[in-house]
Amino acid sequence: MRYSSCPIVTCSAKKRYENKKTNTYEINFFSLPSVFRQNGLKGGNLFLLQNDKKTISINSYENDRINELKTFQVSDKSISTTDQKERVVILDTAKGDVIIFDIHSSNQIKLSIPFEIKPNTILPNYDNLFIGGEMGKEILIQYHFQN
Repeated sequence: MRYSSCPIVTCSAKKRYENKKTNTYEINFFSLPSVFRQNGLKGGNLFLLQNDKKTISINSYENDRINELKTFQVSDKSISTTDQKERVVILDTAKGDVIIFDIHSSNQIKLSIPFEIKPNTILPNYDNLFIGGEMGKEILIQYHFQN
């Protein structure tokens, strides 16, 4: 008869833990490619970096260098994004204000969301801006830009 250094219950619990750990590694390994695809440059060479808590910058990557093009002031409650080609969008979730900045022309558009919502996401897409949030239920607001 062979003796174990731990009771049977503990050994089986350890085996379950090791199986869960293996499954977690598998899940993390297979989810990495989708994470990298989401954050890559898709059709443009512009991207945002957070300089500090109150400042973000729009940047380009050329000749193995990061070039800072412009900086923007943001609040703690701001969400920011870019379409990677020409626009930076900053949404102040506390005030419901949206600033759209055209990088090439330096034009700036200020909008106020006309609803009492809790915005939590923004997506610039070609000539549209989508703002998602909660207003009792989930809501999606669309703004269409005209040239």
